[in-house]
Order: sequence, then C-alpha cells, then structure tokens
Amino acid sequence: MAQDSILQFPYQFVPKEIYEPAFQDSVYLHLDFLAPIPGPFIVSKHFEVKLVRPDKGTMRMADEYDWITVILVACFLILTFAKHNYSRRMGQLLKACFVPRAVSHLYRDGNPFNEQVTLALGTIYLLSSSLFIYVVLSHFNLLPTGLVNNKWLYSAILASNAIYWFLKAMVNKTLAHIFKTHEATGNYLLNNLLFNLTAGIFFLLILPFVVYTGSGLILEIALVASVMIIIYKVFRGILIGLSISRFPLFYLFLYVSMLEVAPLLILAKFFHSGI
Repeated sequence: MAQDSILQFPYQFVPKEIYEPAFQDSVYLHLDFLAPIPGPFIVSKHFEVKLVRPDKGTMRMADEYDWITVILVACFLILTFAKHNYSRRMGQLLKACFVPRAVSHLYRDGNPFNEQVTLALGTIYLLSSSLFIYVVLSHFNLLPTGLVNNKWLYSAILASNAIYWFLKAMVNKTLAHIFKTHEATGNYLLNNLLFNLTAGIFFLLILPFVVYTGSGLILEIALVASVMIIIYKVFRGILIGLSISRFPLFYLFLYVSMLEVAPLLILAKFFHSGI
C-alpha cells in the first residue's frame, strides 16, 4: 500500500529531521514535501526557499547593451560622414580647440556656427556626452531603478543636456546685450563650441571601452580627462575675456562663477552625497 501511495502521489511527506542543513536564510517558506523546485532556489534545513536574483547593476547593463550599441553606431556613422565630406574643415575645428591662434583662421572658410560639419559634430556631442553622464550615474548607483525604463532616463538626460546648452547660449547673448560685449561673447561661444565638438569625439572613442569592458579604471581616467578639458576650457574663456580691453571684469567674474564654476560645484556635491 505504501508503494502504491508513492506511485500515485509523487510528493512523499517525511519528517523535517531527515534533512541536512544547507544554507541559512531569513525568508521562511515551509515545504514539507520532496519535489523538484523550478528555478535557482537555495533550500535550508527549515525548508526555506530563496529566489537567487542577479545583481541589479548586472541586470541593468545586460539589458541596455542593445540601445547603447544603437547610439554608439549612429554616432560613428555620423563621424564617418563628417570625416568623409568635411575632413579639412573638421581638422581646422579640432586644431583650433588646442591652438588658440588657429581660431582666427576659422572664419576665412565660413561661419563655424552655420555649417553642416558643426551640426554633425554637435549631434555627436549631445548623444555621446549624455551617454557618458548616464554611464557615470549608473557606475555610482545614482540612477533610480525600477521606476522608469532606463532608455527614458537617457532621453531625459539628453533633453536636459540640450536645454542646458541652449539656455547657456541665451544667457550669453543677453549679457552681451547688457554689457555691450558682442565681440567677446562671440569669441566665448566659439570657444565653447570648439571644446564641445572635441569633447564629443573624445566621449565617443572612450565609451565603447567603458561600456563593454565594465572597467572602472577606464571610467575614472575618462572622468579625470573630462575635468581637465573643462578646466582648460574655462581658462581659455578667461583669457578671451582679458584679451578684450573693453571687457568688464564684473561680467567675466559673473559669467565664470554662475555658468562655469557653479554647475561643476553642484555636480561635485551631487556625486559626493550619492557616493
């Protein structure tokens, strides 16, 4: 009869004492039967069951390779287009970023603000810099998980980045109208444009190594390089202001403090509190 019961009922009920302890856990789900349990479970001596889930960071990065790859491929295609069609002009823009005297030669071949190569490289900057910010926030576990899809988080960062630079340009033009410093403001905006275009290419080249290797060292090197680029950009902007004899020092101090230093201090405070 006992054998027949076993054949009819695959779950054989037995006392708890025959089970040897395996792992301890704080979640108790008492099961008094022997049966195959589907999924990655850990069973303890009290028949405790715990579903083993991957780390949240691992799950996030594993799910986001697809759309990150699409963004990187799109940026490389745009860069290839710009390199193939505007190779000479692209070289002039990059050279002017590091060689101040080369800036005066940019207007000989046209207005750098109204060219297709500027639009292409500017698009790369917005896409790659926003992705870099997203990866940094993800690395320091500062992204909200489970509330909204990460693709939408990246979209929000991208939109915020674009709005920030648009408002920054509008503030520059407004202050130029107030202080009558149109020449200095134009040079300053050109300086920002050159550094943004160069930074976009830098982010694009470093991001594949950061994303697909998961190396924290590479990310930290990229962060240090980004900070150095920003500091050099601010220093170049100060030199541009000082080179104009009619440039008000109050305007220079106001601009550097409010639009360059203050955002960096806010970001530093944000990361310090998050870490």
